[in-house]
Amino acid sequence: MKPKPLFLVVEDNPDHRFLLEWSYQKSNQTCNILFAEDGLEALEILESSPVKPALLLLDYELPRMNGLELVMALKSSPKWKHLPIVMMSSSDDPHIVNKAYFNGASSFLEKPQSYQDFKNVWTLVFDFWSLTARLP
Repeated sequence: MKPKPLFLVVEDNPDHRFLLEWSYQKSNQTCNILFAEDGLEALEILESSPVKPALLLLDYELPRMNGLELVMALKSSPKWKHLPIVMMSSSDDPHIVNKAYFNGASSFLEKPQSYQDFKNVWTLVFDFWSLTARLP
């Protein structure tokens, strides 16, 4: 049996964290999730976790170290440069989307706006990054 993949979710908004966790539980996906509230906490988790995450689901706007800064730090690290990063933002500003991709984000999603949208995020993200994509 293949072990459950680990997804690290970096989100500072407690309501969005709750909705992401709730929607994950409702989605029936088979993965483990960890939460970090900002980029610095995410780096600490990445460096201390005995299991390498299969995916980073990352908010763009974060305190202390924002999502873009975290992407740049990870993509410049030989250990983490291949980690898939799905960035999310409430903004659909093309400038933000372009900066995310230019600096190494694997994909970019507009943040969900409804309960069903939050639930769909897990189905889409899990299905693609765990079942479809072949990762190094």
